[in-house]
Amino acid sequence: MITLENEQFLVEISEKGAELQKIFSKVQSIDYLWDGNPDVWAKHAPVLFPSIGKSNDDQYRHKDKNYEMPHHGFAGEFDFKVVAQSSESVSLSLSDNESTFARFPFHFDLILRYTLTSIGLETTYTVKNLSDEPMSFSLGAHPAFRIPFDDAGEFEDYEVSFEPNSIDLKRFEFVMTPMPHRSGVAHSFKTVKGKVQLTRELFKDGLIVFDNPDITSVTLSSSKSAHSVTVDTHEFPYFCLWTQDKAAAKFVCLEPFYGIPDKAGKSAELLEKEGNCVLAGRVEKEIKTSYLFR
Repeated sequence: MITLENEQFLVEISEKGAELQKIFSKVQSIDYLWDGNPDVWAKHAPVLFPSIGKSNDDQYRHKDKNYEMPHHGFAGEFDFKVVAQSSESVSLSLSDNESTFARFPFHFDLILRYTLTSIGLETTYTVKNLSDEPMSFSLGAHPAFRIPFDDAGEFEDYEVSFEPNSIDLKRFEFVMTPMPHRSGVAHSFKTVKGKVQLTRELFKDGLIVFDNPDITSVTLSSSKSAHSVTVDTHEFPYFCLWTQDKAAAKFVCLEPFYGIPDKAGKSAELLEKEGNCVLAGRVEKEIKTSYLFR
């Protein structure tokens, strides 16, 4: 387990999947991250790569060949290598191997850099295409934040706010086949001045994915708590809200996405997959997000 610490925060990160395990505010005495209760949802903040969601028939096509791809990709299966570390920052790397290449026929490096600040945690994702040909991938963060904060209020007392608050939000429609896949259409998502109240009913159809690249940040807060979490999303073209539709799931996931789940039906050729990032051969891309805690 890797530990980062400054005067304000203590963060724990597992080498497996480079997954955050704890984000503890020493000032507020709050662990903002879900505890990973295995009876509810055994994750904390998985890294989604090189796929988001579930592929049709657990496969995709590339150059007329089918490849198997697990739900949310394979990054969570592997131990990342620590390539640089200080008391307040760490960089972890996953490179292609025999197992990844059999499912994703590209040579790559995926590097995550976590850096503590006085107000939160910055995350930088660097994807390097080490192949000569174009590489298509999805990348997502899946952090689960426990609510209520500090036992203040109930789940339904919390709201999510979008900035800019004037955005006409569009939500992808999903169909169950039996896992959620996009239907191919999107609908307006109603807010009040950019805010939506959390209810269990809101998540009765599962995940909520927004087709709004102009969202710059999303905040989870409550009038009954002095605390909040704000996620910077301006470098990610999609955003997802998710929790389980049951009372024991006292968390909500705020998920910046670069990529979206497949449309129901026959999988598209990987290089034509809607929402994916496509890197030319020998090119790299850096994508950043940050979490601000109050």
